[in-house]
Amino acid sequence: MPRESGSSLLFGWLVVVTGPIFIVGASRSGTELARSVLIRHPDIHIGVETHWFDDLRPRLRDPRAVPDAAETERILAYLLALRHGYGMRVGDATPEEAAALRARWQVKGPTADDGFAAHGLLQAERAGKRIWGEKTPRHLFRVDDMLSAFSDARVLVCMRDPRGVVASYRDWRNNWFDRDELSADQRAAIVAEERRTSRSFGLTLATLIWRSAAATALKLAARGDHRICLLRFEDLIAEPERTCRSLADWLDVAFDPAMLEVPMANSSYRAAAASHGFDVGAITSWRQRLTGDEARYIAWLARRPMARLGYDGDGEGADWRFNLRALAGLPAEVFRAFAANRARIGNVRHFLASRIAGLR
Repeated sequence: MPRESGSSLLFGWLVVVTGPIFIVGASRSGTELARSVLIRHPDIHIGVETHWFDDLRPRLRDPRAVPDAAETERILAYLLALRHGYGMRVGDATPEEAAALRARWQVKGPTADDGFAAHGLLQAERAGKRIWGEKTPRHLFRVDDMLSAFSDARVLVCMRDPRGVVASYRDWRNNWFDRDELSADQRAAIVAEERRTSRSFGLTLATLIWRSAAATALKLAARGDHRICLLRFEDLIAEPERTCRSLADWLDVAFDPAMLEVPMANSSYRAAAASHGFDVGAITSWRQRLTGDEARYIAWLARRPMARLGYDGDGEGADWRFNLRALAGLPAEVFRAFAANRARIGNVRHFLASRIAGLR
C-alpha cells in the first residue's frame, strides 16, 4: 500500500487536505505562475524544483525502503542542495539546516520518500504553512510514481498553446535577478543556464516535446481521477479569479484574494520588478515572436493535441518546403539538446520511453 504523505483531518464530511501538491506540465506553460498563485494562499507552500522523481529517486535501490547509511547521506546531500533558482546556487546549507532536516526525517518516517516529504514539510513549516508541495515541470512523466508514493497528493498539470511555449522557450532569459547585485560566480551560473537552455532549443524538437507532454496530460485528465487537475495557462491569465476559485475548490481550501496578487512569474520577456498581476498579452505574444511559417509549422506538427486542448490552428497554409527543412534539422537538434542536458536527464531509458510514448 502507498504511504500517506500527510494527515487528513476529518470534520464531519469535510476532508481537509494537507498535501502534497505537485505542479507539473509542459515547459514554459505557466508552472511558475501556478506556483506563484498557490504560495500566496495562507495554507500552501510550494517549494523549489527538486527533480526528485526523475533524477535521484530512480537511482535509489528502493525509495520505499529504509536506505542504508551511504544512501541516507546521498539523499540528504541532494535535498540540502535544493536552494537555487534557475541554475544559480544561493548558498550552501548550514549545519543547523542539515540537522533540522535529519530531525524532521526521523519524525516523518524511515524511507527515502519520507526523507523527500520531510524536506517539503520542513520548508512549509518555515513558511508558516500546513500544506507542502513541489513544482518540477518534467515530473509530468512521473505522475504514476508520484501518486503511488503519495496517495493523498494532488497533481496540477499545466498546459499552454504550443506556439506560446516554443516562443517562450526560445527567448527565455533569467529575469528573476538584478545582475548588478549578484556576485561574479552567480552571474556566471545564470549565463551558463541560459546557454544550456539556448542549446536545448530546436523548433521541431520543442514542438515534439510539447506534443508528447500534451498527449500525456490528456491521458491523465481522461482518467477522471479527482487528484489530477488540468489547467490551461490561457484560462488562468484570462479569468484569474474564476480559475483560482476553481483551484481552491479542487484543493479543498478556501479561496483567498491573495492568490490574485502575483508578481511576474519567470517571464521570458519582462524583468521581475516590472510586472505584477496577470498579463493578458502573454496569451498571444507568440504572434509577435514567431514568423508565420514557424507558427503554421508548429500548428501542423501539433494539430491533434492542440485541437483536443481547445487551441485554434491546424497548420493550414504551411509552406511544405519550410516544413521539410525544419524536419530535416531534427537529428541535429536532438544531439545538441541531449549533450546540453545529459547531466539533468536522470534515467535515460525512462526519459526517452516516456517522451516517445507521448508521440504515438
